Amino acid sequence: MKVLIDDKTFQVKHKNGTTYLNDEPVEFELREEPNSWILRRNNRNFRIKIEHVDGALKAWVNDKIYAGKIVSREEEILEKIGISDWAAQEESDVKAPMPGKILQVLCEEKMSVEKDQGLIVLEAMKMENMLKSPKSGTISHLKVSEGDTVEKNQILVTFED
Repeated sequence: MKVLIDDKTFQVKHKNGTTYLNDEPVEFELREEPNSWILRRNNRNFRIKIEHVDGALKAWVNDKIYAGKIVSREEEILEKIGISDWAAQEESDVKAPMPGKILQVLCEEKMSVEKDQGLIVLEAMKMENMLKSPKSGTISHLKVSEGDTVEKNQILVTFED
């Protein structure tokens, strides 16, 4: 699993009884205590407490606070195929998350839509992908038609400000 902590990336794996950190084996002892753990490594003890809040990770190690995130397997796959930045798109645009063909257009200019309403069906990698509205609002421009071929990050729909 991939873990992001204070702008640093760590790859953590557990295989055949051994834990690996960035592909290097790591030896440690872990003891659970009420509301925390004691991790012993290289003859040093570390008191660790972890909280998960809205997908984020907050960890206290010997009273020092670290912010982070555990990257899901799905997020890792999206990153590997180059569409991880799609979720961070501006809310005024709907962009193609990958190259493909427009199968259906479910909206039109000046149409009012709700957040998460389906706008366009995009065929990519032999799969149909429903592109949804990132917000409630009114569509200002529809930049594609059914049958069009689109490139990754091409703007498909814009909203009125």
